[in-house]
Amino acid sequence: MSRADEEQADKGEVEKSQSDEFQTDQTDESQSDVSQTDGSHADEAHADEAHLERERASGNKLWSVYISEAQNYDQGLIEGWRSEMDGLLIFAGLFSGVVTTFIIDSYKTLNPDSGSQTVVLLSQTVALLSQISHQLANMDNGTAVTDALPPAAPFSPPISSIICNVPWFTSLALSLSSALVATLVKQWAREYQHRTTMFSSISIRSRVYMYLYYGLRRFNMHLVVGIPPLLLHASLVLFFAGLVAFLVPVNVIIFAVLIKYHLSRWMS
Repeated sequence: MSRADEEQADKGEVEKSQSDEFQTDQTDESQSDVSQTDGSHADEAHADEAHLERERASGNKLWSVYISEAQNYDQGLIEGWRSEMDGLLIFAGLFSGVVTTFIIDSYKTLNPDSGSQTVVLLSQTVALLSQISHQLANMDNGTAVTDALPPAAPFSPPISSIICNVPWFTSLALSLSSALVATLVKQWAREYQHRTTMFSSISIRSRVYMYLYYGLRRFNMHLVVGIPPLLLHASLVLFFAGLVAFLVPVNVIIFAVLIKYHLSRWMS
């Protein structure tokens, strides 16, 4: 082999070794780029997860504060309503019993008196016997007695009885209606507190609080809670009006003393 051929072969081997080294360097660079890309993607995923965790933690903290404030507000509101309804129920029960006692004694005057009916029946019997005796005495003379029996007087209750019974019956109805509405309010308050403690998730409980509060405002529960005291006050006014009408025919002195007492209380 000539010297030129040897130099040509050495040159080809050098070029081949350089090409192999260049390919190796390219492969290493590409692998390094891939690893760097994978690493950056993993870092971004971890950063996103950490950001979501921070947002979730801040959101839970915010909802926890909201639940605490809403619970304190609702607890005071509901407990106030329940205690008020308890007092109204006790008073309405006692007051209804008092009104019923008066009605039991006064409603009898709206019906005919059994003693008066007995007197009427006895008078009719006496008149009938008298008519029979006159007919027997006058049979020989041929005269007929055409006397008719005295008609029974139609019954009409006294005006004072009507005036006192109408307010008393109305007062009893209003008192019972007040107790009914108070019972419904207590049931609603118990259901309200039960619904707010059904769920353990903070976000769900927050939505339940918001939903119930909007329902409370939509149905004007603040106005509904004020209905039982209003009905009870109207019942008391009607009861006193009927009491005045009841006492006037019985004794004017008692009526005057009662009116004077109430006027002195109102003016003092």
